[in-house]
Amino acid sequence: MCMIDKHNAQKEYYKTKKRGIKMKRKTKNEIGVTLVALIVTIVVLLILAGITIGSITSDNGIIKEANSAKKSAEMQALESQIEMAIIKVEQKHRNPTLDQVIEEITKIEHVEGVDGETGAIRNDLGDDIIGKLDDYIKKENAGGDIEIITQPSNIETISNTEDIQFKVEVRAEGTVTYQWYQNSTNNNSEGTAIQGATEATYEIKATNVTSSLSGKYYYCEVTQEYGGSTKTITSDAAKLNVVSSVIITKQPTSITVVTSTGASFSVTASGNGTLSYQWYYNTTNSTTGGTAIQGATSSSYTMPAGVITANMSGRYYYCIVTQKYGDATASVTSNTALLRVKLSGAELLRNKKVIIVGDRDGIPGPAIQTCIETTEADVIFTTTVISYATAGAGLEPDIQRRIMDFANTYGSENLIMILGIESGEASQLWAETVTLGDPTFAGPLAGVELKIMPYHILEDEIKEVIDPEVWEDQVAMMEYVMDKDDIVANMTEIRDRVFN
Repeated sequence: MCMIDKHNAQKEYYKTKKRGIKMKRKTKNEIGVTLVALIVTIVVLLILAGITIGSITSDNGIIKEANSAKKSAEMQALESQIEMAIIKVEQKHRNPTLDQVIEEITKIEHVEGVDGETGAIRNDLGDDIIGKLDDYIKKENAGGDIEIITQPSNIETISNTEDIQFKVEVRAEGTVTYQWYQNSTNNNSEGTAIQGATEATYEIKATNVTSSLSGKYYYCEVTQEYGGSTKTITSDAAKLNVVSSVIITKQPTSITVVTSTGASFSVTASGNGTLSYQWYYNTTNSTTGGTAIQGATSSSYTMPAGVITANMSGRYYYCIVTQKYGDATASVTSNTALLRVKLSGAELLRNKKVIIVGDRDGIPGPAIQTCIETTEADVIFTTTVISYATAGAGLEPDIQRRIMDFANTYGSENLIMILGIESGEASQLWAETVTLGDPTFAGPLAGVELKIMPYHILEDEIKEVIDPEVWEDQVAMMEYVMDKDDIVANMTEIRDRVFN
């Protein structure tokens, strides 16, 4: 029983499987018939509508037209991108050139290149796009070429010294106009238009050339109008460098020298560019009308020992410093410096006739005479006064008369007075008497300028030529007692006032 059931079950299984296979075959056949029927139906409908099979599959068929429509849409999108690129360039540049427009268009996807002569835009979507650049081609060719044949040049100058000019030279037909721009960077776009700068030359007056302009760039847009068309080109950018004028940071100073030594003046100046120097001397305290010193062309001027003479005393020296930067020059003049020349003791006394006025409370006349007799001078008069009793009244009238006689006999230039007066004030009073006249107007020298050279025995110029042993014996002790510095200062002041 069990075996029969098992056998029947297997028979039923294979019958079912067979029916399934037949059902699948029948379904496939039915689907195939359905597809064929659908295609036949579509063909019949197209035929009834007057559309042939060839019109679908031929080169001009519906499928081809669909592809063409797709490419047409892509081309339209590309043309829109090109138009947007042109607008972008025109917004960036006031008057863009053809090259600037082409540069922007070639950045677009599908664009393979641009013909600069025809304006045709090559692309990988289809035929060249033409007509988009016609205005720029026309502008480029309007009136022939326009060319900047001379570009503006960089300028280096010194503040407030000269007018400066930026220039362009153009070759073009028709009407040409100009507009200059200033920029803070080295490029010729996006600068600031300079009001009124509408000529081929842009000039900045010297008063406006300041360091605030240094580092600025200048360029010019040149516009040509010809045959109803307009074309604009832009010059290169030119840089302006402005430096401050030279200044003197250290002035020359007055000096006092003796004829046996040299003398030197110097000046310190600061400024960009090349600095040159020229020294002058003048007989008055002025920096105009002086005499240029040949070869004195450095920051210091030195006169070696042996060159300086007594008649150079009282000269004023000054220096003009000249600055060269680019094509500009500027100069500054130093203060004057006075040269005082003291004769050496030997020169002071050599072959001179000496008038000696000693002081009972200072250094007596005979002590001074003993000292002077060790030199090459000739003592012609010696006296000793009481300085405290006569200081208010000056030299005694009799002594003034004697001195006037000596001046008439020997000449003031051959005389020298050596004093031994105890104080500086009294020494200057008597020195003034024999140079500019009696300041008290009480004696015969009132108003009489003898200009006899006065010195005090304690001054180094006199001391240096006296025999040291004689000096030690006659004068040395009083040198420590008397106010030597005050005496020397008063004597120097009167000599400077009279002889310098």
